[in-house]
Amino acid sequence: MNSRNIEKHFDNIAADYDYWKKKSWYYHKLIKQLFSTFVPTNQKVLEIGCGTGDVLTFLKPSLGYGVDISEKMVRIARKKYPALHFLKQGIEDLNIRQKFDYIVLADLIDHLPDIFVALLSLRKACHNNTKVIISTINPFWEPFLDLAEKLKLKMPEGEHNWVPLTSLTSLIEIADYEIIESGYRLLMPIYIPILSNVINHFFQKIPVLKNFGFVQYIIFRKIPLKKSRALNCSVIIPAFNEEDNIDPCIKRIPQIGKNMEIIVVDDGSTDSTSKIVRSIIPKEKRVKLISLSKNRGKVWAVKEGFDRAKGPVLIILDADMSVPPEELKYFYQILASGKAEFINGTRMFYPLENQSMRQLNLWGNKIFGIIFSWMMQRNISDTLCGTKALLKNDYQKISMGGDPWGDFDLLFGATKLGLSVKEFPIHYKKRVAGESKMKTINHGIILTIMCLKGLYELKIKNKYSL
Repeated sequence: MNSRNIEKHFDNIAADYDYWKKKSWYYHKLIKQLFSTFVPTNQKVLEIGCGTGDVLTFLKPSLGYGVDISEKMVRIARKKYPALHFLKQGIEDLNIRQKFDYIVLADLIDHLPDIFVALLSLRKACHNNTKVIISTINPFWEPFLDLAEKLKLKMPEGEHNWVPLTSLTSLIEIADYEIIESGYRLLMPIYIPILSNVINHFFQKIPVLKNFGFVQYIIFRKIPLKKSRALNCSVIIPAFNEEDNIDPCIKRIPQIGKNMEIIVVDDGSTDSTSKIVRSIIPKEKRVKLISLSKNRGKVWAVKEGFDRAKGPVLIILDADMSVPPEELKYFYQILASGKAEFINGTRMFYPLENQSMRQLNLWGNKIFGIIFSWMMQRNISDTLCGTKALLKNDYQKISMGGDPWGDFDLLFGATKLGLSVKEFPIHYKKRVAGESKMKTINHGIILTIMCLKGLYELKIKNKYSL
């Protein structure tokens, strides 16, 4: 997913956009009503991802601006509603001098290539009392919508994010906003006379049912930015037979923190991984090499790197670059600003690059994420994302060696210590070179064992009760 492809997709469907909206008139009617309950008339309103302008005009603003990445959408909106202002802009490049009372994003989050960057950009259009209101589709409905699209019963969506409400609210808070209200609406998104209105008016208030609402919504406002402390940072790269990846991986790591060291831990590689790192060290003073005599597994490579690290901030980066090294800066910023004490990367926000993860692995990660979230009483959508960050003082209180990768040692340890755990979405890429070390069946068995271990340690032995 990237901005150019998104722009092209919406340009392609612009001519038929209003046709598709008429086919789903009931849903779009209720979306407009939802926003109008939170936005009084005669306010300064900005809609980002305005499409052809219907939501914006329904809100009856005193000053209305709509921006959209699609030039063709903007042209149609200008013809339909000449009294309003429509601009061709992407949210990441928002360039409006005006400040607004309300900013609305109707189903835009689902199509953003980088939600966090978009949230930061939003601040430029906010004054201190601006309320931002977003709606997005509940991931529960993904298979139903996929089927409807294949049957040509709904508008083609293109690449799509499916982000649960809890994960989205957490990311909004990381971007220095305060959540005012959030929830679900619209249990019945299609119109069936009498039945739809009854279900959406009465049944969506029932606690067991309300989380299945078609629409997720969040209202929030900005708070002062939390400044990051200037801390030293140690990036640990566990590597096993990564001769084709290790050089570009090191080169792509940005400068992070006050001072930074990059510790490559060669876990008994039989190729030229260590030799390549040694050739880099004279030119790159921040790089250090630890060579283990035999392959013991990722957890021991991570532990060795953590033990020898000098920085108070510790970040793990896999050598295969499936997590873009450029995104490590966000993990540092979250820790250094005190927004969390443990950062867990997640691959479950954005569409996965082709062949970056097997389908069976993907569904396994989702299922285990639900189980571990329940056990840990924290929102964990992806237990096995290799990129994690924490402070060395906290790491030194955690016992390592209980699982092959170290992910569960760190997650269970953070839970037992009562650390503030936040997830941060990464853009998961297919491995540049070499083969994945993950073995679906064997590692699925290990994950099951880790579930049982977590159940005992966190739900039975620990302070939590079943």
